[in-house]
Amino acid sequence: LGLAALALARGDPAEAVSAGRQAAAEFGAMGTPLFQAEALTLLSKAYTAMGDAAAAQTTSAEAAALRITSGTAGEFSSQP
Repeated sequence: LGLAALALARGDPAEAVSAGRQAAAEFGAMGTPLFQAEALTLLSKAYTAMGDAAAAQTTSAEAAALRITSGTAGEFSSQP
């Protein structure tokens, strides 16, 4: 999560996409849906920064679904 957030803060959305994808995959494999949702939220922000609205919307919806199904809806949301 940290690398994706740093990349966004530096204005490097392509690096943020790469780091966000990796984080989401690793948190998913670990079975930690809240952290996976946070990684997906950062990934969505990176897609938005790159101008890819469709990917941002899809990724954001995936993060929301994870929060709902895991009972963590309303939990923290990352800030870039």
